[in-house]
Amino acid sequence: MNAMKLGKRILSWIVTLTVCLVAVIATIILIRGFDARRMPDLKIWHTTRLSPEFRASDMKPGFTFADYLKREDRLFEDLKVSVDQRITKEDQYILNRYYTESVCHPDHQEKNWNRTVELHPEHPKGGVLLLHGLSDSPYSMRALAHIFYQQGYYVLVLRLPGHGTIPAMLKIPTWKDWVAATDLAARHVRSVIGPDAPFFLGGYSNGGLIATYYTLNSVDDESRIKPQKLFLFSPAIGITRFVAFSGWHRVLSFIPYFQKIAWESIEPEYDPFKYNSFPKIAGHHLYQLMRLTQKKDRAT
Repeated sequence: MNAMKLGKRILSWIVTLTVCLVAVIATIILIRGFDARRMPDLKIWHTTRLSPEFRASDMKPGFTFADYLKREDRLFEDLKVSVDQRITKEDQYILNRYYTESVCHPDHQEKNWNRTVELHPEHPKGGVLLLHGLSDSPYSMRALAHIFYQQGYYVLVLRLPGHGTIPAMLKIPTWKDWVAATDLAARHVRSVIGPDAPFFLGGYSNGGLIATYYTLNSVDDESRIKPQKLFLFSPAIGITRFVAFSGWHRVLSFIPYFQKIAWESIEPEYDPFKYNSFPKIAGHHLYQLMRLTQKKDRAT
């Protein structure tokens, strides 16, 4: 009988603690939600959803890298129609990358490095696939790309899904989409350079994390193109564990009144080749991939 009473007390304590914990978490999220409302107003580039991006589910028989580039073409055409041509009067200023008359507009630069870039020597002695960081674009890898190209390598700088267009699109892809795009791009590089030429893989920040995860999986997966060398630049492999909470905003962010809580930062977009605003869910997917990579590394 005493054991039953003790068991009931313990159960009651557990239930009470659980309820209290949930109440505390809910209160914190609610406070953060109200606090987020003081952030700057969301602009059209924070709320628009462009035509379909590449997703991992697209990796079906017959889907090629040429299809990936065609989808990218449609994406950038939609960017012009849905964002560039709909800029409000108050946003038509010289340092807004989405205002077509701005000095920061990507099309006014020497090259629009928001797009996937290929550097193709006449007789490539090998191939290199380069992956940029989170919220970046292929622009961040341009210097390294030219170094490899000048040494005679075919270089592919991949625009990862969600990047190069508007910050709102970074809310859509998951880490699986980034890895699937990398797999597709690696196969394309191999098809260009042939079966025997060396293949290298490199990445910066989140791109370095993706490259590491891809390479670890290629060890025991014969279907993946294995890189002979891996070049990592500040790979996002050891980020803070607090990023684990970056997905909690979804409890409130679906409510229009609290939609700003989905953003870590809402900033003016003046950089032609990098987002200044950052959605929290993108950091959450980076964290998920980091955990998987660490587990894979320990198991390999």
